[in-house]
Formats: sequence, structure tokens, C-alpha cells
Amino acid sequence: MSSPNAQAPRRNHGLAGLGAGRLGSGLAACAISLVLGATATACQDNSDGKAPASGSKERIAAGKEGSGDQGATDPTPQTVEAKPVATPYSGSRFGGVAGRLFSDLPKGETEGCTATVVKDPAHPGKSNLVWTAGHCVHGGKGGTWHRNVTFFPAFNDKGLPAARINSAAPKDLAPFGAWKADDVSASSQWISEGSVGESGEGMPYDFAVVHVTGPSGSKSLEETVGAAVPIDFDAPRMKDIGKVAVRGYPDAQPFGGVRMLSCEDRPTRLTMKARQPTLYRIGCTMTKGASGGGWFMEGPDGNPVLVSNTCYGHFKGARWLAGPHLGPEAKALFNAMSKKFAGA
Repeated sequence: MSSPNAQAPRRNHGLAGLGAGRLGSGLAACAISLVLGATATACQDNSDGKAPASGSKERIAAGKEGSGDQGATDPTPQTVEAKPVATPYSGSRFGGVAGRLFSDLPKGETEGCTATVVKDPAHPGKSNLVWTAGHCVHGGKGGTWHRNVTFFPAFNDKGLPAARINSAAPKDLAPFGAWKADDVSASSQWISEGSVGESGEGMPYDFAVVHVTGPSGSKSLEETVGAAVPIDFDAPRMKDIGKVAVRGYPDAQPFGGVRMLSCEDRPTRLTMKARQPTLYRIGCTMTKGASGGGWFMEGPDGNPVLVSNTCYGHFKGARWLAGPHLGPEAKALFNAMSKKFAGA
């Protein structure tokens, strides 16, 4: 489903099962106002770990995933400690493809997710597409769209601590500027069935694609950032895939949503519902706010390829994250958005 609105549609972000990274009028709102030039209040980390909501509105044909791991669940993976990504994030070729995705909920709260700049076959080298979790843009069953969805590539480029965000220069918070969504699309399965609770409903379809526009006169997002990653919609089965690197901006304790972190692990299998496709799962200590973050494996050319996005997690006892296998539903969703802006 794709939002029919020309303006930024309603959507949301956070970690399903863990809840979204809800930041209220604190850190996220402050960071956004600083970058966009509005008057900011004192920046504080007010994340409360509550669940998110979001939305999008066009149907795609339902199909079956091709992961070949249907119904399987492997033993719980060992916890992997999330490590800070080297700063400045923009200093490496692909360091700027990950960033923070903020949006407004129906009641006015600001929430934060993670998203990735992805290649657009309709605009080689000039993509304006961002990939994230479905619940970062839509609340799932009974939910609504979020408004004012804005993407900040390489957010907080220097990895400044929360105490210094209030006085940070806009170029340090958003080295590539603010990119506002003008269209968003999430799977029909997520919109009709999805739940951010522990039921796991719709999690294998918890993905979304966002089209963004930059400052007036700016180049494309990919040109501005200097890179974008391809999506593999036919990634290997879990047992055949190697180690993946997962990036995110976790904002629930002990994190504050201002540092990009990474976990590396070999994914195993997790089945939430017997009738639904199997998820990838890795050990990782990241929390709410990491939702939507890309899962990257090394491609044939040695460069990163996106094979999943964080959609679910567990942070009590054994701590882990899960993400969907991106199959025909995800590909159809992505292609529809790409074709929609092919003549732009």
C-alpha cells in the first residue's frame, strides 16, 4: 500500500515487540528543530520505550516468501554487544547511507527509527528512495499514517553525546541535510495484520519504502550522500547466508538515540507464526529506535547489499533482533514506488 498524499504521509518508527523509540518533545524534537532552524527547547533524552504507530495505503499482490525455512526456529542466539560505528559516519564511502528517520504520531509525539538509502533502478546513481520497517511508517492493523516523516542521513555525524546535542551545529547533526518524505508505501499484509506487540502478527511483512525530497535545488539523495546500497530480494536461505552487519540508532536505555551502533552476527531462523514466513534473527543488544535499520551482507563486488531490516527484538535476558526475508512482496512494493517516480 502506498500513501495517496502528495505531502508527507502519516507513519511511525520504533522496534516492534520492544515498542518504538518515542522521544516526545525531548531529544528528537530538539534535534529536528535545530537542523530545520526552528526554536529548540533544551535537548534531553526522554525516551519512554512505548510502542509506535504508522501508515501507507496501496495494495500489492500477496505471495509466498522463498526463504525455504518455513516453520523453522533455531536456538536463541548468543547476545552480541552493539558497538559504536566509527565517526564521522560520512567519512567512509557507505557511512552516510544509514540515518535517523523521525515522524509525528497522531497525538503529536515525535518518534525515531533508522533507515537506509537504497538504489533506484529507475534513477541510476540518483536515487531518492529510503528503506525502513513498515511499523516506522504505519501502525499496522487499526493504525494510521504518521506525518512529517523526515530522514537525516548520517544523523549526528560525529557521534556527539546527548548532553552536547543542544549546542551542536546543524551540519554536525545533519551533514547531508533533512530529506522530507513525499510518498511512502508499506505492505498490505502489514497494514491489515501488523502488530507492534508480542504477537508477532505481520512481522515477516514489516518493511516499507519511502520517497524523499531534499532542500530546494539539491541533487538527489544518493548524489548528496555519495552512495546507496542495492536490495537483494532473493537473498540466500538462513543456513547459507554469512555474517551480516546490522546498523541502528537505539534510543531506549541504556542508549539515547544519538549514536549509530552496529552488531555483526550470522543470522539464524525464527518463526513467529506457523502460517507466516520465517524471519532472520541475530544476537544484538540494540533497543527501540533501531527499527528499520538495514541488515547488510557483502555482495559479489565486496560492497554492502541490504538483505533485511530490523522489525522485532527482545531485550530481556537473551537479547536479539529479527528482520524479514525480503521476497516477492517486498520486491513488488519497491518496484511500484520506483516506477511511480520513474518519470520524475
